Amino acid sequence: MLLNARTDENEAYRLLQHGGQQILRSFGVAKLTDIPPSYFDWIEQLPSFLLLENYVLVHAGLNFKRPDPFADERAMRWIRDSPVDPELIGHRVLVHGHTPIKLESIQRQLTQEPVTEINLDGGCVYSEREGQGYLVAFELGSRALVAQKNAEKLPPD
Repeated sequence: MLLNARTDENEAYRLLQHGGQQILRSFGVAKLTDIPPSYFDWIEQLPSFLLLENYVLVHAGLNFKRPDPFADERAMRWIRDSPVDPELIGHRVLVHGHTPIKLESIQRQLTQEPVTEINLDGGCVYSEREGQGYLVAFELGSRALVAQKNAEKLPPD
């Protein structure tokens, strides 16, 4: 969304409704065009997915309706609720975010056998939603899940 917002006014407006103000604030700038180009260059060079021995890491998910789910780059950024076909990803676990779910649901995914998918989106920006408002990390080697409540939304001491 950030990359598209550089050249598309509608996308820029949409970004500003979905975290864009925080992006501008983090860079200490007033406009998207004031963000140093090196950041855009870095984002453009990032791979759309990482294929590891036991995991596939991707932002949103994969389109398992296609014979090659790795061919659909748009789905990797935007798809929601696509049932995993383990055979198409070499029986790896699909790790993604993009669709906020309750922390309890994230924890429950790790107890299912076999684990085919782990959605790590704890809805960090949605601390007003029950069970959400968490930044979540997953350590692949130990399979340890770490969750931190959104510190910006915590009541003052």
